[in-house]
Order: sequence, then C-alpha cells, then structure tokens
Amino acid sequence: MKTASIPSPLPYLAQIPDPREYLKTQHRWQDLLLICLMAVGSGRHNILAVSQWVQDQRRFLLDEVHIRTRRGERKLPGQATLYRLFWSLSKDLQPLQKALLSWAREVLKALGKEGDEPLPVAVDGKHLRGTRCAWRGEEALVFLSALVQGLGLSLGSQAIADGEAAAAQGLVVHMEGLGVDWVLTGDAALCTQELAAVVVEQKGGYLFSVKGNQAELKELIQWAFANYQATDHYIQHQVRGGEVWIWHLEGLPLPEGVSGWRGSRMALRMRRRVVRKNSGELREETAYALTSLQAPAKRLYALWRGHWEVENRLHHKRDTVLGEDASRSRKGAAGLMYLRDVILNLLHLKRWPVLRSVRKFSADPKVLLRLIRGL
Repeated sequence: MKTASIPSPLPYLAQIPDPREYLKTQHRWQDLLLICLMAVGSGRHNILAVSQWVQDQRRFLLDEVHIRTRRGERKLPGQATLYRLFWSLSKDLQPLQKALLSWAREVLKALGKEGDEPLPVAVDGKHLRGTRCAWRGEEALVFLSALVQGLGLSLGSQAIADGEAAAAQGLVVHMEGLGVDWVLTGDAALCTQELAAVVVEQKGGYLFSVKGNQAELKELIQWAFANYQATDHYIQHQVRGGEVWIWHLEGLPLPEGVSGWRGSRMALRMRRRVVRKNSGELREETAYALTSLQAPAKRLYALWRGHWEVENRLHHKRDTVLGEDASRSRKGAAGLMYLRDVILNLLHLKRWPVLRSVRKFSADPKVLLRLIRGL
C-alpha cells in the first residue's frame, strides 16, 4: 500500500455546509473542523475536553496552525462555539455521511481498488453507552456502522430507530457513491428479505449469518446439507494458547427459487472444532449463512470471518482508545463519532498502531497535523 498517495480528508470535510449565519460568526467552518479533528485524535473524548485541549494548545494553534478569525485576529474559538459545531454536525448527519463517502471513494481510487473483486463491507450496530441518561428515561444512542474489511476504512454510520435491518437499508442506498462493486456482510440481526432485496437493487452482494430469527431459512439450509453433498470446502487451522482451532466451511448451491430470498445463490455451513492439546477436550459449534455470491469457499470463509473487523478495528478502538463509551456528550455524540472514524481511517490506512499513535499525538500534535493534511 502506498500510504503517500492517500488524500487528506480536509477538502471533503470542508464540503459540509456551514449552518451558521455568516455575519454572526468569527471563525471559518473549516478551521473549526480541523481543530476538533485534532483534539479528538489526541484522545479527547467529549466536547468539554475538546475545548480544554484548544486552550492548552493555544500557542501551537495560533503560531503553527495559523488559526485566525475572519478579520485576521489571533483568537481561538470559545467553548460555546465548539459545542454549537458538534450540535450542528449531529443534528443532520447526511452532509457528514456524504463527505466521508466522497473521501472513501478517492482513497479507493488512490489504492487501486476500483477494478478488484467486490469490496467487502462489514455492517454492525453499536451502543454509545455513555449517552444513556437514566434519570431522564433516555436510552443510549445506537448506530449502525459500515467498515471496509482489510482496509479498516469506515464508510459512516446510520442511527438505529426501527431495527438494524432498516438502518442498514439507509446505509446501502449510499453505497452507490463508492463507485465500486461491493458485498455486504452482516450478522443474524441484518438477515431479512427486505434488506437482501435492497442490496440486490443497489447492485451489491450479501452474506448474512442465519440463526433462529429466520427459523424457516435455517431449517431449509440444515435440510439441504443433510440431503445433499457440499460442492466446495475450505479448512483453516490455528493454534491459540494450548488449543487447536479448526474451521471447516462448506458451500452448497441454494438458488433464489429454492430459498425464496432475492439474489440468493449459496448456503454456507461453518463447523468449528476446538481441541485442548493437554486433555483432548473437544468443543464443537455449527453456524449457517446465506450469500448472493458464487465464489470459492476460501473467499467466502474470508468474508464471513472478516466481518468481525467492524467490531475489532472500529467499535472496540473507538471505546478503548478514543473513549467513546466514556463520553457523556449525548447531543453532539454523532459528530464526535464521525470524527473518531476519520482519525481511525487515517491510522488504519497508514498502518500505524492506534493506541501508540494517539498517545504520541497528545504529546506532539504536529505529527497529527501532518497526518490530517496528508503530508
């Protein structure tokens, strides 16, 4: 990967419309976004901490970042201004979503991913636990996030109001903006006929885990594997702390006319066996999936297992490194979430260690500034 060719996100974030009245503003919208992006990348997890970081970095922001008012005055934005920025971002996520997808499209072009096989996009939901307010009767905000497997490139999020599958349809509609073929991977919560139909209509592919919430489909797949021989296999071994893990993926044609699911082409069965080396103790588990792809078992195995990158590389790091669950900024939570995604995207694309890098940025914001500007 040629990291030097990765475009800066700043020109795309600058396309987000400024909702403020021009005559009542002092600082440019682009400067405010840059300041907040740097503060989030330095590990500040709520809006108050962001505003405190701005004051702590006063000399750096004025002398090296050259933050000025519209009149050219050496003055930093106040806490109220930063609060209003995050509230504005969170109020309408469509411009943020559009900017992130536009940047992602250019990143994929720079990395030469346009002519490759379909881009694997993992989609999964996450609670922003710090936004729960029990005394007001407000539950935590929940968002569905999309991540490109292998690259760790976030494509944005969608608020969950009527279930994960309904939110996923909103994300899928935006996928056309990527300009590449793609395949969506999801857990059992996303396994619905409505979402499958939307994916096919948007000219994408899907691979959904099948569990008890789709009992008829699961029974059909189990019956098919019990009565017909799988057409393709793939086996993977791994040693983990005194245990041998064995995954065995089997693929079986299950056309749309058989399953009743639009675009379906194959049923998958994953058998997992775990053997303890010192005792011989055996644990076994079987899982099922449905896909619209006609691909080798090795490729389907990578897609299925790779789905959990959205948890490991995005959700987990937003929590443990960037303090998402510790943040109680409910009103500006979505804006903070998107800026965290931008920082993680840059680190993943550069292949820099996330925790170590954020600590370094906190001590030396010059490194973060160069990263954001694509230098």
